[in-house]
Amino acid sequence: MKQQQFEETNLKFWEQFLFQLNNSSSKNTQSNSKWDANEFAQNYRKLCHHLSLAKERKYSEQLVTHLTKITNQGHQKLYRGKGISLMNLISGLFIVFPQSLRQQAFWFWTSTAICLVPAIIVYLSVIIFPDSIYLFVNPIQVSDIEQMYQPSAHVVGEFRDSESNLEMFAHYINNNISIDFRIYASGLTFGVLTIFFLLLNSILFGALSAHMQNEQLHETFFGFVSGHAAFELIAMIIAGAAGLQLAAALIAPKQHTRFKALELSAKKTFPLIYGAAFMTLIAAFIEAFWSSGNIVSFENKLAFGALMFVLVVAYLSLAGRKK
Repeated sequence: MKQQQFEETNLKFWEQFLFQLNNSSSKNTQSNSKWDANEFAQNYRKLCHHLSLAKERKYSEQLVTHLTKITNQGHQKLYRGKGISLMNLISGLFIVFPQSLRQQAFWFWTSTAICLVPAIIVYLSVIIFPDSIYLFVNPIQVSDIEQMYQPSAHVVGEFRDSESNLEMFAHYINNNISIDFRIYASGLTFGVLTIFFLLLNSILFGALSAHMQNEQLHETFFGFVSGHAAFELIAMIIAGAAGLQLAAALIAPKQHTRFKALELSAKKTFPLIYGAAFMTLIAAFIEAFWSSGNIVSFENKLAFGALMFVLVVAYLSLAGRKK
């Protein structure tokens, strides 16, 4: 086919493609619907074929340049990424995350039960039978923790210098967020390790809380953990909820293959795990810059911790209900 005939045959299509390209970039049109996007993709593939033919048949440089230009514009429109903007980040944390959590409430409460029930049972057991602490924590660790939470200990003494605070902040971020991701990723073991890690952390917390109470070290212990507990503990529960859903997808994939069910579950639970990481980041900040000091009284620290629980519950319950 000669170039003139080729141009006459396809000129109208190229003009229509440019019109569709310009309109699909406009915020004042309705051309961004799914059917329009599919049509645009089909037209783009057809245009790529035309460009290939023009190069193969050695048509004029002017025609090849023109087709290359509009093909590149189509490629940018079709494959461009949304990117990460401040508004996307805010929307994800204050709309998508809490909405997703409420939609997956069953798994949140299941994870909560796995954490809360054993912690309460172990706490009461150690309160009633103090020596039972050694069933859950080895004697060396118990001794180390007792020393750590002595009122005169440096870790719960006066506020550290800014450099030390930053170092501890980085340490808490690395340690705590890694715990959340480990709990989440352990869902790939059909939930066995997810449940194990949830039980391990809840049992340790229940046992140590009771032991500190028995040893009259409750002021330093609860004064330290109360400020960041709301963010850290609830984030761990949310990571557990996400991990349990991965496990459920593997155990009961329903009409999908296990791989496809896992892929769908990962997409569904992704907002939970990045929301949990965000909460753990806040917990690390409070733990590094607030929890370690003894300038604030024990009562005020408990009040601050209670306020944090109220704020977290309000955030997860109310955020995202109205955009």
